[in-house]
Amino acid sequence: MWEISPKIHEFYHHDAVNFHANCAETSVMLALRPDLVQMNRAVDEPDRSAHCFFAYRVDKESVHSGVGTPSQADEAFGQATLAACITELSAQLQQAMIEKTPLEELPPALPDMF
Repeated sequence: MWEISPKIHEFYHHDAVNFHANCAETSVMLALRPDLVQMNRAVDEPDRSAHCFFAYRVDKESVHSGVGTPSQADEAFGQATLAACITELSAQLQQAMIEKTPLEELPPALPDMF
């Protein structure tokens, strides 16, 4: 979902390429299920794998199981993130409803001149 558009990608990854428990993900959880979020355990950590070629499990790159700045998370940012995702997905689905197949969009073939 976070790759649905460049805008959403930037919105979601602004503090870390690996987004596990970053500001955006923590904010979304505060908006959806605040009972599952323990903000007293939110610890900011650098995104140590941003320069890496390989993707690593969070336990191989984070001491406290998250990256970025989860301490800055809040419900309002989570609501805004979800609203932006819903708006973007809705626009893309509306476009998909009227999309033509690639061959339907080709110009008519030129008559054979030979």
